[in-house]
Amino acid sequence: MLRQLWALVLSCVALIFGGLSNVTAQVSFVKTIGATSVASTGNATSITVPPAGVGVGNRIIVTLALNPASGGVSCSDSGANSYVVDRNVRNGSGTKGVRMVILSAHVATALTDGQTITCSHPNVAARALSANEFTGLLAASAVDRKHSATGSSATPSSGVTAKTTQADELLIGGIGVEGAVSEAFTPGSDYTITGRSGTSVGAAADNVTINATYRIVDAIGPYSATGTLDVSRRWAAAIVTYKAAPPVATKLAIISVNSGANPTAGAGFPVVVQAQDNAGTTRNVTANTLITLSLKTGTGSLGGTLTGTISAGTSQVTISGATYTKAESGIIITATRSSGDVLAPGDSAGFTVNPGLASALAFTTQPGSASVGTSLPGPPTVAVRDNLGNLVTSSTASITIGIGSNPGGGTLSGTTTRNAVSGVASFTDLVITQVGTGYTLAASSPGFAAANSGAFNITAPTGGSIAGIVTRASDGAPISGALVEAIQGDTVVTSATTNGSGNYSISGLANGTY
Repeated sequence: MLRQLWALVLSCVALIFGGLSNVTAQVSFVKTIGATSVASTGNATSITVPPAGVGVGNRIIVTLALNPASGGVSCSDSGANSYVVDRNVRNGSGTKGVRMVILSAHVATALTDGQTITCSHPNVAARALSANEFTGLLAASAVDRKHSATGSSATPSSGVTAKTTQADELLIGGIGVEGAVSEAFTPGSDYTITGRSGTSVGAAADNVTINATYRIVDAIGPYSATGTLDVSRRWAAAIVTYKAAPPVATKLAIISVNSGANPTAGAGFPVVVQAQDNAGTTRNVTANTLITLSLKTGTGSLGGTLTGTISAGTSQVTISGATYTKAESGIIITATRSSGDVLAPGDSAGFTVNPGLASALAFTTQPGSASVGTSLPGPPTVAVRDNLGNLVTSSTASITIGIGSNPGGGTLSGTTTRNAVSGVASFTDLVITQVGTGYTLAASSPGFAAANSGAFNITAPTGGSIAGIVTRASDGAPISGALVEAIQGDTVVTSATTNGSGNYSISGLANGTY
């Protein structure tokens, strides 16, 4: 009854402390490497590594039950990994009773198919060994808490450890029983039995069985390893708790671009790159890790300072001075590890680059050729740009258009000054009065670099004609060399000069009144 009450208390403690873990446990059972038993006299017991081998960085945990003879116990393997006795408990002496030992080794050298793990021990008539592989444990100083007990009953228990020092741990229960492996064993609540092995010869007292169990926890607390036998036997039980290694950095993440503000085209901006584990939690790198930035999405050019180093023992680097040439949205950059810790690349969120200061004008729609008296097609359109050619949509600058190259000596009429709207001004009613080949327009605005258009032509109008004679009013004599102008509204469309007889003719006029 007391044992049941204590188990209830432990369950409650586990629930209370369960909320204290803020690290997802990385510990997991990999496999039973092997289990064996021997019912003949000897001082060594071995198992053979299976085809899957044993991976570097994992931990081998060996539980060994044997007759309770005194003397040292040690293990070794073909990879020369170093085993430590984590708990040793004995119930009885000689061949009466049982001894149970838990040993472990961090795997610095992988084991391969057919290699061996061998435990040396006093010369005994019965022994049983179980070796199991786990991952996610600290490489050094992995053991946290331990406790052991002996007894003779059907309810073996290691007794209760002190509180573990961290939430995420592996609990190993080793329960050695003086009895045959054919006798039933039920592990305690939340424990899993693995690699159970034992002898089965003669009387019960001639046998030993190792009941190897494990449990992975994520709450600080006191723990015990228990079980139930179907008959009362002498037993030696122990629990050893092993600390989970903190999750390691596995990937890169770009957590900030220009501190969240839109960068300006051509201006340097900072990029913060962080090392994280699979759950997205910040983790330190173990070696100096070089980071390189590259463009994933965008039509501009990424330049400036594009490399930085996450120093060993830290988790992030700020790469200052990256630049981007194009004012646009949806830009994504990628951080890639070039050396150091092996980390998966990480992308930024999409961001926007704003244009720089307005500094120049540019024709974005060129004027087309036209005939005298008609508006220039296009219409000619001028944009306000920064020094990288990006449209400055915030500009409302006043822009004036004039004739640049003037091969026909024409004049420009229409609305020649307009304010930019969203950085753009269109000139829809420009007219040039004289025929000519190779006209250009010039756009200007105070403080901005001017812009010249491409060349275009002004041709004689097609259509009707007018003709006549110019005479002197006083005597009716013809006037030679008189200038005659065809005017439509306030615009001189074209002109002609009278000949020696005072005659003139103007053709190619569009329909209308002159």
